[in-house]
Amino acid sequence: MIPTKDTLLVTRAGELDDWGRPTGVVTDTYKCRIDYNNQIVMTTDGKEVVSKAVILIKGEAVISNEDSVSWVDAFGTHVAKPLTVGLLKDVSNKVIFTKVVV
Repeated sequence: MIPTKDTLLVTRAGELDDWGRPTGVVTDTYKCRIDYNNQIVMTTDGKEVVSKAVILIKGEAVISNEDSVSWVDAFGTHVAKPLTVGLLKDVSNKVIFTKVVV
């Protein structure tokens, strides 16, 4: 299997209050593997952008494109919005990894 030694923090904002500030912020922490590579990907709204990393989370993780993801490595702290989120399944249709491209 793929080792998951990195830690990813996913921040989900709730509803906006009367002043436009998010309320009910929820954070989740996942063990993951982060691979850095630049590639051109198509976002959900049809734009072509350059990604900087691919994140693999073991199992099924609930992450949307509106969430914010952050992680710390030897280069510092990184904060990004997911460009694409998908599930990787085996031949029996069981979810093995959640793939997040940032």
